Amino acid sequence: MIRFNLYLPEELFERIKLLEKFYNISITKLMVELLEIGYIDMLDIRKNK
Repeated sequence: MIRFNLYLPEELFERIKLLEKFYNISITKLMVELLEIGYIDMLDIRKNK
């Protein structure tokens, strides 16, 4: 297994925590799923423009 560090803006992390509570799954699994579909990258790119 490969480990990497992911640095997120505080607002984005709070959104992910809300999703985690809503769907009742672990935050790690949710972040992996969001990374796989490109959601985090999409939000980061949109915010930087």
